[in-house]
Amino acid sequence: ELGLPLGRAAIVCLLCMLGCMLAPTVFFFSTTIEIPALHLGVIAMACAILLAAQRSPSLFLYRLACVGLVPVIYLAHKSSALLAPGWFALVLAGEARRSGRSPGATLFFAWGAALSSTFLLSIWLARTLVPGNSVGETLQFIARFSQPLTWTYLRDAIWGGLGLLVPLALVGLARTRASERRWMMAFVVPIAAFFAWYGETNYGGYYISTVPFLAVLSVRALPSGRWFWPTCLGVALIQWALALRLVKGANRGFDGAVQARNVEAARRAIGEVGVLVSYDPWNQPVTPSSPGVDESNLRNE
Repeated sequence: ELGLPLGRAAIVCLLCMLGCMLAPTVFFFSTTIEIPALHLGVIAMACAILLAAQRSPSLFLYRLACVGLVPVIYLAHKSSALLAPGWFALVLAGEARRSGRSPGATLFFAWGAALSSTFLLSIWLARTLVPGNSVGETLQFIARFSQPLTWTYLRDAIWGGLGLLVPLALVGLARTRASERRWMMAFVVPIAAFFAWYGETNYGGYYISTVPFLAVLSVRALPSGRWFWPTCLGVALIQWALALRLVKGANRGFDGAVQARNVEAARRAIGEVGVLVSYDPWNQPVTPSSPGVDESNLRNE
């Protein structure tokens, strides 16, 4: 893609993977019972398939990949609806590359209709598979948990969750071709704008679908020449330190002895099966140790 020799291209690919893995939010959610890391994997896989399909001699297979991957993306996480502009832009870029000319208005509207219809089908499919995924219930969820934008949010969700990927990506963006810059921005900007408005930090997990693109841009920001490897090592160490800091901060206040006492108390009261209403301020549920217990933590209420 960048006109690099195979060995150099492999190194760049590995650096992008390292940038993904060491992003604090990825590092944190890879061992947490939450789905952002899975979401990242699905997005990365879908984009890799689509980019590979662009080089397929079969136009049918390429277009099948363009539309067929959309439900997979949405089923990974409903915020993937915000990736629709980026997916549309990437598809049109692929069409332009295959044909050697910019797509006309007819193709533009045809792809827009196809992808929009597929996203709507994805939402319907998710509704039939998972309770709470209707548009109305999603809007209620957003209204319940949205918070005003603060500097604390920017610190925890963006710097704390993504670390050096953001400043490096901004530098890398300036070194990217205008045509490619447009579809990358179409992926990143809607996600960034919506969740900045939403205001729930989630350890940066809501930005995890942008990490593959930020990683690619960050590698382009690295200097060439003798400073290349020292800079790579320095960036990796800083990212790792930020990731460990996030994990340590999340663990603060948790106590295994306290949880063991909670589990034992629940077993004495209701045994291995039952419903437990709790007000545990540290949110250390007994369910992982007693799967038959349905715990409802009402501390916030």
